[in-house]
Amino acid sequence: MFLTANKTNLKKYAKIILDKEYTEQKEKELINLCCKKSIADYHDGYSHISFAIRDYLEDINKIMNAYGVESLYNDGIDLDYVNTGDTYNITIFYYKDKLRIGDWGSIAEKYLL
Repeated sequence: MFLTANKTNLKKYAKIILDKEYTEQKEKELINLCCKKSIADYHDGYSHISFAIRDYLEDINKIMNAYGVESLYNDGIDLDYVNTGDTYNITIFYYKDKLRIGDWGSIAEKYLL
């Protein structure tokens, strides 16, 4: 399962995404960051776009208080995600040029198994 990280979906899944870190304030911060900012806000126009994606997800990681940002690059997969400690936890990730909500393990299974 993966969904676009828009306001409706973030609101619906905020308690799962934020887990033990959940507060209404954290939910608002997460929604604001994901909906009011974009990769373009992080891209300097000179470096590779992957640096901007990583910086954006690092800011999301700080709100989630998760385990950092990880990447999975393989044939058919170009995926950056906030590491929640479990492949199948709902998290926020960047895949196919969009910020998304879901578990990155399902995508990896589809392409790697």
